[in-house]
Amino acid sequence: MTMLWRALRHPRMQLYAFDSREGLRREMARSTWGWLAFLAVAGTVLYGATLPRVSAPRLLGATGLSWCLFGPALVGVTHRRISTCAHACLVTMAYGIGILAVGAGINLLLDPGPLFNALWVGLSNAVMGSALVRQLATLGVPPWRTIAAWVVALDGPGALLFLALGGLQ
Repeated sequence: MTMLWRALRHPRMQLYAFDSREGLRREMARSTWGWLAFLAVAGTVLYGATLPRVSAPRLLGATGLSWCLFGPALVGVTHRRISTCAHACLVTMAYGIGILAVGAGINLLLDPGPLFNALWVGLSNAVMGSALVRQLATLGVPPWRTIAAWVVALDGPGALLFLALGGLQ
């Protein structure tokens, strides 16, 4: 749990250490990635369950598939290890899920409607994109590369998959 806390509290420093030390990569993968993956899935399901007329599996399917496309694209664009990019993405998702968890609470209490939810998902997306750019910049990856991969390989396919799976019906 301590490693998880450090990864979320000091993500740039943690990613730099993670990228440069093999022993830390193995330890982090064992102790932290499971928790981060759990947060990503559980948070997405929770948020999806609070959306009117939108099922959690639809949202989980679209986001899960788009992250699977994004991972290899990010490795290709950044020329970093798969494990480094995976770690950065998992930490990034945790920040986005934090935003979505607040949105889920607002949905349950106020039922604000689709415009709020579209804006809230946009806020989560902006926070995640910013977090990933900052983490990878620590390793010398130019921000434009991260942003280009984010928009082309994550946001675009994510939106298309969400619509293909039924969208806001």
